[in-house]
Amino acid sequence: MPARRRVLSAALLATSVGFVLACADIAGSLTGATVTVEMNEAGGLRAGDAVLLNGLEIGSIKDVSFSAGGDGVLTTLSVGSEHMTRLDPQTVFMVRDTETNPPLRVLVASNVCIDSPQGIAEGQVLHGYAGGMVKVLLLAGIENPDCAGRLADRWMKDLERSLDQLNQAQ
Repeated sequence: MPARRRVLSAALLATSVGFVLACADIAGSLTGATVTVEMNEAGGLRAGDAVLLNGLEIGSIKDVSFSAGGDGVLTTLSVGSEHMTRLDPQTVFMVRDTETNPPLRVLVASNVCIDSPQGIAEGQVLHGYAGGMVKVLLLAGIENPDCAGRLADRWMKDLERSLDQLNQAQ
């Protein structure tokens, strides 16, 4: 009987340790890694707003504050650690409204300017933009003209697709 009790105790201990490790892993992915995005303006973002990549939520806004010089905004994100490899120092962050009713304000991450994301580290500072399409293209074009061209091409394709859908609905 004592041998059976030891086996059961060992099995219970192993199960408990496995459960604790699984909970820690889940908690780690829920809390996520902290990333900061320097932006020209907040564009209405608030703590709790979603961060999207390819239309899927990868994190949320933790804080929005003025930069040290006061001429820009620092947006602190919590990104699921499993998504850090999907981002890149060249990922473009833009403030957008969703097409839901009512629309929600989100921060959209786009890898349109990257062939293969290299991943980012926790605490890394990235760049983002708020404003209309023209303003975002102008600001992105100053830093990376090729990227601004790719963004413009993507938006034109999205616009054409939306117009096609409208025409088919009529």
